[in-house]
Parts: sequence; structure tokens; C-alpha cells
Amino acid sequence: MQTSVLLSWSIGDTQYYDDIFIYQRGIDSGPSSANRRLQYAYYSSSYTVYQLSPGTTYEFYVQIVSYGLTAKTKTTTVTTGATRDVT
Repeated sequence: MQTSVLLSWSIGDTQYYDDIFIYQRGIDSGPSSANRRLQYAYYSSSYTVYQLSPGTTYEFYVQIVSYGLTAKTKTTTVTTGATRDVT
């Protein structure tokens, strides 16, 4: 049962950046589900998200701030493995 996901990204040829933020939204939580900022990921190009709910679809994107300008990666959708009843 998958309850974690490894996200990775590239900052391109930017030599300097101020902040990197990772955002998560649970799709199965309904339309009112807000984006939740997970991690300030300074000097990193990957991050593992743990403790996701089984059988749930999530959206993730990374926001990079460089010289006061903000760039956002494409949104990635991930569905965790569903739990199975073994009765």
C-alpha cells in the first residue's frame, strides 16, 4: 500500500533562488479543499511526502521564487494504493 510519494524537480539554469515551496491538495476532499503548503525546501530538488491516506488522489506542485519572480511547476496527480479488506 503506497502512502508516500517522492517529488523531484529542476530549477533550470537559475543560479540563485529565494524560496522553494511544495503544495499539496487532496482531490478526494472535495472542491473546497485548499492547497496546503508542505515544506520550505531550500537548496533541494526533491522531497518525499509521507503519511498520505490510502486510496486517495492528491495534486502536488512546486513553486520557486527567484529574484522576486515566481515560477510554478506543472501540477502532478498521484493516487495512493487503496486499502484492501482481508476478511
